[in-house]
Amino acid sequence: MSGDRLSVGCSVGPAMLGCVPWAVIATFLTDYLSTDGRMGLAAATRVMLAFGVGCALGTSVGGKLGQRLYKKDKKLLAWLMAICACGGMIPLLLLFSCAGQIAPHWLMPLALVGGALEAITGNNAKAVLLNTVPAHCRGSVFGIYNIMDDLGKGLGPVVVASWEGFLGRKGAFLLGLSFWLPCSVICCLMARTFTKDSEDPCLELSLRQPAPASEEVS
Repeated sequence: MSGDRLSVGCSVGPAMLGCVPWAVIATFLTDYLSTDGRMGLAAATRVMLAFGVGCALGTSVGGKLGQRLYKKDKKLLAWLMAICACGGMIPLLLLFSCAGQIAPHWLMPLALVGGALEAITGNNAKAVLLNTVPAHCRGSVFGIYNIMDDLGKGLGPVVVASWEGFLGRKGAFLLGLSFWLPCSVICCLMARTFTKDSEDPCLELSLRQPAPASEEVS
């Protein structure tokens, strides 16, 4: 794999950074809403369910939308990921900020929209790797991607919990969610490199050749 294929780094980086806000939601959202937001467990669970439904919608629609944009202009896919990463962060920041101040049913649309937009970014990150990494390198690159993803999932809750002592619970969670902002910036940078990397002649050649036995997935 060529050393100047920057789109790969721009895809792997958000895998770790983006896991911090995902960890905030998966680990702390229900408890935060039910206790700090004084919503009760049932209402908090409904908000979490709305977030899950949004993620499912974003995964379903995001893949098809990303494929259309990729065929039209490859850099549009990167811009879609950047916009959704930043756009999905906003309603989720509002959700944590407004918990306990507005009726629970108003938080459900925020969770739904935020989950849908963030799922679009994550769903298309692997598509970027598939279209920028030579076939014989994909096993290694996706292995690194999954390691970064798992590392973020494991460290995310620990890091966010460590911030509570000096930022307070709400401040720590808001800071954790803001990690989607650098993810968005990285996706913007990827818009400058994605077209070049995906049209690399070396990549086109590798796609016509079978991968070595050591890289094949059993």
